[in-house]
Amino acid sequence: MVDEKWPINRFHHIHTAAKDIAVPERILRKLGVPLGGYNHPGEFKVADGIDLEEFWARDYRFCRVSTAHLQFMSPHRDGRYRAFLEQNGNRVYSMGYVVDDVDAAEAEMLERGLTIRTRGRHSDGWGFTYFETLDELGILICIRQSAANESLTAENTASGPFATFSELAIVTSDMAASVAAFGRVGFTFHDNTVSDVDDVTGVNRDAFVNLSQKICRIGHVTLRLIEPGQEASLFQTFAKTWNRRAFSLGFDVKGHLDAADARAREAGLEPLARVSGHGRGGFILFDTLKDLGFYLKALA
Repeated sequence: MVDEKWPINRFHHIHTAAKDIAVPERILRKLGVPLGGYNHPGEFKVADGIDLEEFWARDYRFCRVSTAHLQFMSPHRDGRYRAFLEQNGNRVYSMGYVVDDVDAAEAEMLERGLTIRTRGRHSDGWGFTYFETLDELGILICIRQSAANESLTAENTASGPFATFSELAIVTSDMAASVAAFGRVGFTFHDNTVSDVDDVTGVNRDAFVNLSQKICRIGHVTLRLIEPGQEASLFQTFAKTWNRRAFSLGFDVKGHLDAADARAREAGLEPLARVSGHGRGGFILFDTLKDLGFYLKALA
């Protein structure tokens, strides 16, 4: 089931800003997610709102995780990116959608009432537009047209239990407001609140089952909104500290939670919580917020 209509129906990437890119690079490589470089030959033809010296003075790495790209960026000079990191720390910056015609997609998004943050058009066919959605949605929305000569190698392709990206979760203290805000952009959500679970460790059971959860499916990727209840929990603490912000990135481990747990522990990661779903398979949440900018989630 796909809940989205063009131009946000083909999920492309999650982009995270990192103060020191060597940290996520080291952790993710141990998980089988090698971050490699990516270069666009040629020059920008359009660079609206972009300081090109700052843009190119970034350490940029990415890995292909099934149908999506996991991207990390670390700036090397003062400017918008460094200011973002100084204000927020390591944080998920944007989610992107690939389109065949970036100009037509941009026009559609403007019709929906969005405003442009930055836009770039490149001589090799690569083009993108970022929209001003950070304050309202907790994440920037990007549309992207790939270069005709884009080439990806096995060097940038994930393997092992964390090779399939499947979920982005955002925690909000006001579910109705967040659903309305995403709805104006074009997202459609369905209730996914869990009323029962088999086993919960690391988080209060009542706190978990009393989470309000809604999901939207974009191809193979789920966008999940979570509103905590009154019970104390890491979800409630997160909402009070970083309301409307990406909470976790989930990877489909194809039912092999124990194998994913073992791989994560070998990489030095500690589980925060484990939930065995009532006929759902469950998940493990790992303590990676400080180092990666999000909690890593293994989904069975």
